[in-house]
Amino acid sequence: MDEQKEARYFEKTLEIAREAMEKGHDPFGSILVDDRGEILMEQRNDVGSGDPTRHDTNTLISRAALAYPPEFLWTCTVYAAMEPCCMCTGSAFWANIGHIKYLMSEHHLGELTGGGGLDLPSTEVVAHGSKDIQIEGPYEPLLPEMEDLMREWIKSWG
Repeated sequence: MDEQKEARYFEKTLEIAREAMEKGHDPFGSILVDDRGEILMEQRNDVGSGDPTRHDTNTLISRAALAYPPEFLWTCTVYAAMEPCCMCTGSAFWANIGHIKYLMSEHHLGELTGGGGLDLPSTEVVAHGSKDIQIEGPYEPLLPEMEDLMREWIKSWG
């Protein structure tokens, strides 16, 4: 993968995460990229709607599963600002997403927030499945920006 393209994809997830926070939602965002490098979909976190399952990655994958056949999704990559939780990783498994790349790990988020989430790495989730989903992260070059965004979000809790 071209490093400049990869950086742009992760920058896009950060942009979506910032927009989500500006709209009163948790600051997470993800995109779906095909094997030619085209961004097919983007999604912000929508947990603030009242549905706790409306994580950006889960919602993105649900939309993708309705729009594309599983064989095509196997060739796609989900880029996410945050490592997909076990629910979102399970959705990727069932929808047949072949690649996941994330900026910040779920564990790192827990260190910043003091815990409260599910500290179960996405690699551990897929290790118990029958598909060879490729997972990469964290994406170090933009990690400081993501940390700053998370700290800003944590301050907003009051």
